[in-house]
Amino acid sequence: MGKLKIGVFGAMRGMTMISQLIQTGEAELVAICDKYEPHFCHSRKEAEDKFGVCNITYYTDFDEFIQHDMDAVILANYANEHAPYAIRLLESGRHVMSECLACATMKEAVELIEAVERTGKIYTFAENYCYTPVRLEMRKRYRNGDIGELMYAEGEYTHDCSTEWASLTQGDRNHWRNLMPSTFYCSHAIGPVLFMTGLRPVSVTSFEAPPRPFLTNEGYTAGAYAMTVLTLENGALVKTLQFNLKHNHPGNNYQLNGDIGALKDMGNGEINAHIEIPKKTTELSETYTVLLTFFPRLKTQDTAEATTAQRICLLTAYSEMSLQKNMQ
Repeated sequence: MGKLKIGVFGAMRGMTMISQLIQTGEAELVAICDKYEPHFCHSRKEAEDKFGVCNITYYTDFDEFIQHDMDAVILANYANEHAPYAIRLLESGRHVMSECLACATMKEAVELIEAVERTGKIYTFAENYCYTPVRLEMRKRYRNGDIGELMYAEGEYTHDCSTEWASLTQGDRNHWRNLMPSTFYCSHAIGPVLFMTGLRPVSVTSFEAPPRPFLTNEGYTAGAYAMTVLTLENGALVKTLQFNLKHNHPGNNYQLNGDIGALKDMGNGEINAHIEIPKKTTELSETYTVLLTFFPRLKTQDTAEATTAQRICLLTAYSEMSLQKNMQ
């Protein structure tokens, strides 16, 4: 079986994916496209100088990039432009992985779904925060019934980007990051909860906090952060929090509260698990609380988990795409 030939569209956000593609050896990175020269040059330097890979073709024009011989493309371009490019790629016969986010409007969501159904190609939404070892274990334990039926959950991704805002937006006042509402970048907060439980939301209500000078002075026009309350299909409530809040490390929180127990990602490679075990002889239950450790408490914890998550996410997509390629 030949390796999947992968292209990456977007060299800055795609740099982690580019590194993983080169290092895993599970697929062949054949092309990179980015219109912004500094990002373009950086990805080329990393590939050639750091990894010794010199057989990648580089493009600044997507219309030329899409003509390259590729089985699949990772979209790491502007997050508000994924759906149109994904649809073009699907209709050209390529599989697609969207690094984040999938779509900007309900119209785009419908068009993207219809394109997947029409073409029969694989579309993967690479929400990497779902794939850390701790959250994979929480998913396993929830679906095993360890904490019963979900009653309540929390997902928080609070990342103060103000100190790096000029770099992220390349000094462009019309950059998508400057124009997005704080509710837009919600997948890091909501995604893991939906992934762990398998439940779908039936109603969503979001609240946006007022703008703050430490962000507006950098060019950002919307509220500093957002809170969202979801009702899931089983009646459970979910509270999520995302975006530019000052915080103590690690700034993330994921917890699941069931009717016989609870699971909480402690942010340091541990799960706090509270489980009730019904006794057969009485109506009372005994309970136990335990810390489950998956990574040592190191300063590199976030980096270790993020890298592992990216790798798991990519390998999951590879297996599905390779299977379809072999069946053709």
